[in-house]
Amino acid sequence: MAWAQFEAEFPMMAAAMKFAKKNNTFAHAFLIYADHAETRRYAPVALAQLRLCLDPAPDATPCGKCAHCLALEHGTYAEFFSLAPISKSRQIRIGADRYEPDTMRWFESQFYFTSDLINGVKVGVINDAECLNEQAQNAFLKTLEEPPAQSFFMLVTSAPYQLLPTIRSRCQMVTLLSNRCTYNYSFVTPLLSALKSLAVLRSDAFADAEMIAGEILALVQQLKGEAENIEAPNWTALYDEMKQSEWSAAERKVVEARRDASVQARYLGLRVGFLNLILDYFSLVWQRSIAVPQSPANPEIQAQLPLIDMHDEPLWRKRLQCAEKLLSDLKYNINEELAFRVFVHDVASAR
Repeated sequence: MAWAQFEAEFPMMAAAMKFAKKNNTFAHAFLIYADHAETRRYAPVALAQLRLCLDPAPDATPCGKCAHCLALEHGTYAEFFSLAPISKSRQIRIGADRYEPDTMRWFESQFYFTSDLINGVKVGVINDAECLNEQAQNAFLKTLEEPPAQSFFMLVTSAPYQLLPTIRSRCQMVTLLSNRCTYNYSFVTPLLSALKSLAVLRSDAFADAEMIAGEILALVQQLKGEAENIEAPNWTALYDEMKQSEWSAAERKVVEARRDASVQARYLGLRVGFLNLILDYFSLVWQRSIAVPQSPANPEIQAQLPLIDMHDEPLWRKRLQCAEKLLSDLKYNINEELAFRVFVHDVASAR
């Protein structure tokens, strides 16, 4: 059960949450700050079980067996609404009106109807809340200040300080940190291998640098394929309905645009991990150059660090700056392939 996992991993926070529930001081909105993707996935379900359980223990522990607990666990709770960045810019937008799906106005509109459930509470989760653009955040402020009856909101993020102070101040922060970035991606081994080859490359080996750039760009393309595969099941039912019904060309075009946007948003989310791995790699090499004691975290990266001259700190600082520039460049609408090629050649030629 999600709550059991939450209590096992974060016992002190779980105790505080149960105390709040038992004493009727449970907040109407939480800002869940977690640095691990798995935690960001199950924590909203766990807190919703605590809030909605129909038969809690005397200390407020969710039973895990009632209709609400089971529905939340299995993803079938009828009034659990979620919002995520599904746009080509990976932003959560305010939207034109409540009929535009995957937007803030659509999300908010779900909470202004009476619940159909017995003792029902409508649950709203905003995933990757740091992707809310400023207009969407300002629109959501009114809902946080005057929440609809029987509503419970959770904003989930790995970067809370990218949210407006006015949003943060209206939510109770729930900090769930493991203080370790875990890379559970298919690209980890080949990308680390390419980065190690790049780190030991001679400055005049231009052909080899271009080959490494090609390897990294091939992994980027693979990432795009993974985004397609992850998103495909989310659109199967709608595509089946389109085939069986007489949808107009305009309606089909809207669905295609939404699907393409969701794939691009998923890709940009995966790319964050890809870029962070590059940055972490060169950060750890630089730390080694100044004799910082090596942490036991991320052994997969440690194993691929090159043997380096401890007196060459300026070189590794420059290369770390190349990685930082890559991340900065890709925040803007520039050619992605060019950005990666420039990064590789800048690292190779840094002296």
